[in-house]
Amino acid sequence: MAYRQYSDADKAAAPASKSPDNSQIQPISTMKDQSELTTRQGKALIALLETGSVRRAAKACGMGETSLYRWMSDPHFQAAFRAARRQVVEATLSQLQTDSQRAAEILLEIAGDANAAPAARVSACRTIISQAVDAVALVDLHERVDELERIAKGGTARAARTDRIN
Repeated sequence: MAYRQYSDADKAAAPASKSPDNSQIQPISTMKDQSELTTRQGKALIALLETGSVRRAAKACGMGETSLYRWMSDPHFQAAFRAARRQVVEATLSQLQTDSQRAAEILLEIAGDANAAPAARVSACRTIISQAVDAVALVDLHERVDELERIAKGGTARAARTDRIN
């Protein structure tokens, strides 16, 4: 959640009815539904993501659990929380994708290392094979979904692929 510190020039240029009355810090909405959170709600949202617990998040923000539970029942807060959680998960997945090539290299090193424990080599080989099979299945599923979407849009079915291993 991004926040903007308004300068004196910003406040002077803003109409009197729009100037902040309780705080100089206002949230910058990045949500698709343009819902905005207060500064306290933004801090609570971040604390929820960091602690994974309402009790710990409320304590970190110096507020009561009841208030945080009330915010969590608010549709705008829920939407902001889901969006923020999605961003965290997407960032984590991006990092995992970046690191997956090195992980595959390590598995190949272990599998090919004659001095590694046999159990480690077998485990590395199983993982490599399992991931390869899963990747093929995922690509196959993606192709099938694409084909179904094309048919649903009024297209005709293409000839079945003959190179699939079922």
